[in-house]
Order: sequence, then C-alpha cells, then structure tokens
Amino acid sequence: MWKCWKKSSAPPPSLKDEAWKWPHESMMNWFGWWAEELERPLVVKLLQVMRAILIPSHLIFYGSLLYQTSNEFRQGTIISTVKSAFVSGPSTVACFKLYVIVRHRKSLKEITNSMDVMMKGILSRHIPEDLEKEMRSRWTGCRKLYKCCVYFGCSVTTHASVTPLLQTIAGALLTDDPLPFDSWPYFLMGYYFWALNTFCIGHVLYMFDATWFAMADNLQIHFAVLKNYLENLDLTKRSDVDLNLCLKNHMELIRLCRIFRRISRTVIVTTRMCSMLLLCAGTFVLTSAGDEFTSNDRGNLLSTLIYIAAVFFNYCRCADNIAHQLDELTTDCYSAQWVNAEKSQKTSILNMMTITRMEPKFCGIASIDLDTFVNVMRGVYSYYNFLTAVDVGDESETSRTEVNEPL
Repeated sequence: MWKCWKKSSAPPPSLKDEAWKWPHESMMNWFGWWAEELERPLVVKLLQVMRAILIPSHLIFYGSLLYQTSNEFRQGTIISTVKSAFVSGPSTVACFKLYVIVRHRKSLKEITNSMDVMMKGILSRHIPEDLEKEMRSRWTGCRKLYKCCVYFGCSVTTHASVTPLLQTIAGALLTDDPLPFDSWPYFLMGYYFWALNTFCIGHVLYMFDATWFAMADNLQIHFAVLKNYLENLDLTKRSDVDLNLCLKNHMELIRLCRIFRRISRTVIVTTRMCSMLLLCAGTFVLTSAGDEFTSNDRGNLLSTLIYIAAVFFNYCRCADNIAHQLDELTTDCYSAQWVNAEKSQKTSILNMMTITRMEPKFCGIASIDLDTFVNVMRGVYSYYNFLTAVDVGDESETSRTEVNEPL
C-alpha cells in the first residue's frame, strides 16, 4: 500500500527531460543516407559504399516501374494501369525525398542544431506555467505523430515486401501447379531486388515525413515561446526577456523557415500532385473495379489511401499552423508595451512586424495550407460523384436495352 502511494506521488519529469530529442539521425543510417554523421571511419566507409550501390539500384528499379506503367497504360486494362501507378507514384515522391535527405543533409542538421541551441537558452530562463503546459502538450503530440509515421510506415513497407514471397510459398504448397524448382533461384534473385528497393522506398518515405513533421512541430513550439515573450514584453523596465532576445529568436526562426522551405518545396509539390492523382485513381478503383479486385486488395488499397490522405493533411496542417503563428506575431508585436519606449526600440518593433507579414510559402510559388487539403478532397469527392453518375447511366442504358429487345 505504501509502495503504491509512493509511486503515484512521484514528481513529474522536468521540462528538460521532456524536451524533444532528435531520434531520426540513427534511423537515417539504416541504408547509409547520413553516413558522414558517424565517427568511426570504417563504418562511414562501409555505409558510403552501401549508399553508392543502393542509389543506382533504386534508380534502375524506378525506371523499370515507369516502363511497366507506360506499357500497362498502352496495352493493359485500366485496373492494371492503376495498380502500376500505385507503385510508381510513391516511388516518384521517394526519389525527391531521397535527393533532399542526401543532398541537403547539412541544411537539415543546421535546422535541428539551431533549434536545440535556442531551446537550451529557453530552458535556462524562467518559464511560466501556462507556457510550460503548452510546450509539454506540443512535445507529446510531436512524439505521437512521429511514432505513428514510423510504425505505420514500417508495417506498410514490410507488408509490401513480404507478400510476394508468402504468396509464392503458399502457391507452391497449396496448388497443383507450383513454381518449378529450377525457377526458384531466378525468383529469389528477382525477389531480393524487389524487396531491397521496396524497403528502401518505404524507409525514405516514412522517415522524411516523420522528420519533416517533427521539425515543423518544433518550429511551432519556438513560435509559441516567442509569442509568450512578446505578450509579456514591457519595454519600460528591465526584465529577463528583453527586446534583443525577441529579435534574435525571431530572426533565427525566419531564417530556419526559409531554409526549411527551400529544401522541401519540391517534395511538397510532388506530394501534392501524387496525392491528388492517387486519391482519384484509388476512388476510381474502389468505385468501378467490380470483381477484378478482391476484398484483400480493396482493404490494402483503402489503407494506402488513408495513409496518403493523412500525410498530405499533416503537410498542409504544419504549413498552415506556421503561417498562422507568423500572422499572430504581428498582433503580439503591436500589443507589446512599446508606447513609451525609445525610438530605436520602436523601429525594431516595426521591423519585426513588417518581416512577420512575409510568411514562407512551403509549396514554392503557391502557398500550401488547410484550404489546399480541402480543395483536393473536394476534387476527389467530385470525381467520385462523376463516376457514380456514369455508372448509374450505364446501368439504366443496359436495362432500357433489355426492355426494348423483342421477345
């Protein structure tokens, strides 16, 4: 009884213990993407060799998928073309994400290191109770989203990689016409090439998404801290939070947002295009496939569509939240106690308000926000209504023809 009471009365972990730790650096080296970040020269060399082999292999695999999709589009049925598109579409996005992970490794590290330095300075000062509660809540949500992306991505990747092997083994054991023994070495070589590249594609997809969402959520935490600083800023007296600290943090956050936008805009553009195309294609299959898709195929397709929509929603949500917090900073700057401040301080406040209005556009030329997600889903729903209307029209035409046939 005493032990239970003592365990329940344990103090909560400190804010420093709950601060976000970047877990993606070790996972990036599963395939050697960030080999240069390790310390042992032999391990770095081995991972660099593995990466030099995997990248050309992945490009060859991607080229074969595009060739297969083009052949299916010219010669095959619509359903087979859609099946090929659901493999080549994510591979297209994975190519851009792999390029960003390898090419912009230093920029990604610069963002995380800069946010860690800023967070150390924040934790060294007094943190109000309401701000501490908000930071804990945001960190908890960030961890849940990161784990969800990694676990679900690992599950989907493993399922896509292992299913062909299990189906072949089941066919060899349960059917009267199994795969000949002489063909097994060729099958295993082809399966190894398929499974390795599938694991590579899946790893790139869910690791980039999880890392991007974690960076965006931590940027939002820093914006929330800056918002709290501006709300409590009083330029008429000295305090722990002064205008120079707000300016320094604000300039650093704007710089990180610009780097973040520069390295991820191509990925967001391709994600937006592929999400729209694959959601429409999946809607077509679920609506018009008939008996060509089994219940297992429909379940796999539905889970894939849900994951695509969830990833695209989180991209839109993070970009929208950052833009919204930048917009709120303008009001917070104006609401600070600056009326009796010095002229230089008023100029600094005005500059901060002006720069804050220039929100980063994470999709390059056009901005991406929750309206983008709503418009995409509205387009998919309109496409579904169109397919339903066409299907009903075909059924009515068939029934009319049967009625008009002479006895």
